[in-house]
Amino acid sequence: MKNTISSPLGAILAATVLSASVSAQSVTVAIDGNVGAPNGVQVGAGATNPTKDNLVAENSTLWGVSNSSNVAGLIYFSYSDLAGTTLPPTIQAGTYKFEARIGNGDAFDFVGLNDLTTGINTEGGSVAGFFTTLAGTATGAGAVAQAAANDSKNNMYTEFNSIAGVTYTAPAEPAPEDLEWTTWTFIWEIAPGSPVIGSNPYFAVYTKTGGNGAGFWDDSTLKYSASGVFPSISSLTADPGGLGSGDPVTLRWSSMNASILTLDPGGIDVSGQTSAVVNLTATTVYTLTASDGVNSDSADIEIVVGPQINSFTADLQEVESGDPVTLSWDVSNAGSLTLDPGNIDVLGTGSIIVSPSAPTTYTLMAWTTAPTILTSLSLRA
Repeated sequence: MKNTISSPLGAILAATVLSASVSAQSVTVAIDGNVGAPNGVQVGAGATNPTKDNLVAENSTLWGVSNSSNVAGLIYFSYSDLAGTTLPPTIQAGTYKFEARIGNGDAFDFVGLNDLTTGINTEGGSVAGFFTTLAGTATGAGAVAQAAANDSKNNMYTEFNSIAGVTYTAPAEPAPEDLEWTTWTFIWEIAPGSPVIGSNPYFAVYTKTGGNGAGFWDDSTLKYSASGVFPSISSLTADPGGLGSGDPVTLRWSSMNASILTLDPGGIDVSGQTSAVVNLTATTVYTLTASDGVNSDSADIEIVVGPQINSFTADLQEVESGDPVTLSWDVSNAGSLTLDPGNIDVLGTGSIIVSPSAPTTYTLMAWTTAPTILTSLSLRA
């Protein structure tokens, strides 16, 4: 019998957009009360959990309302407490942007957005906003406390969104899929002369279930810009230029209102560019930061280098039935390595002795994580 060896297939590279945003003039709103940011006060229903409805919190614990129908809850903060020394201590002319992290479990239907663009309502859904009058501070999750949460939520419209000089834009992003988090962007544009300027309102997030619905919040970001312009990154993608470890990969992006663009790791200045070529030999997370000198936005992308079979050989070119043959290989970047027939786990080894009694095709499979086969190579002995 004669053996035949095919050439290595090489590595497969995969890109995963992780996405994250930070800003020099922004604050974290720790909706779940994590250490390091002002803690909100709950009115009505709701609870913090590391995991709820099989949805895992992004930052230690999430907060939300779930399980029952037509149940409401709210967490509120003093705006000045949130602002600290980073944002203006009172509401000022300019633009406020709230980048909210919204999650969806799989036990109950996601409630959706509670729309406060045109008026107050008794509908279900999740929303965030500013208001002046706290309707009540009843403890517990009973009807009185839930009514206070509902009334305080409606004050977001009557006491802020509908005030002269305030332009409110509700999130345009879609709802999160089951067991996923997404970002909803709430925007308030405050014109000079608006009565809300100089005020220190409350800021809150709210959820009311529909028919056994749910809605979850996690740590989010409140930003302010006096000019109303924020640097932003609308896309960050990877275009593999080759299939082998060390081959070039082109990162491409689209940004706006940024005078400075930086790519990490390495602190590479890519200002004025829309792409960069990188060479990686291992899985790497790249971060692109767009800045105007005051505010900034960033996005992350993980480039995963798949496994590569560098060689797969047999020590004998001609064998008789039952003769021992040593199969040897060199593999990189594999999380799992198996040999067929037999589905033999050979991870951490470089060879094996086989004794074929008939023409046999041996397949060495390098995987990142089972059961996805990324690279295979066959030997006929």
